[in-house]
Amino acid sequence: MSQRILFSIFLFAFHNLLHAQDEKQALTQEDIAAWNQIEAPLLSPDGRWISYVLQPNEGDPALMLYDTRQKKESSFKRANEARISADSRFLAFLVHPPEDSLKAQRRRKVKEENLPKDTLAIYTLA
Repeated sequence: MSQRILFSIFLFAFHNLLHAQDEKQALTQEDIAAWNQIEAPLLSPDGRWISYVLQPNEGDPALMLYDTRQKKESSFKRANEARISADSRFLAFLVHPPEDSLKAQRRRKVKEENLPKDTLAIYTLA
């Protein structure tokens, strides 16, 4: 009798475990908005530095820089279009104005020549 009870409990628990995997959550708009795309991967000539851009579906990109020797990662907000110098000593990239402020100014019909411009940034790697 006790074996039947134990077997029944085991079957019930096993059945619940199998069906618990069937209940997957549906993706929401917030989930999709949180995704980033990896774009513009770049490796320095000496192989020490890796850069790439994390581009969200909405919002400003972030330039990521990874040092393969020290295992450290840096990020630069609103930056992309990176280039590493031939001697691997410098990283040059553009820093864009915030996307939301550009949209707000365009809604107010600000002339194109009066909008904030991109900024060139140069970062010393070595």
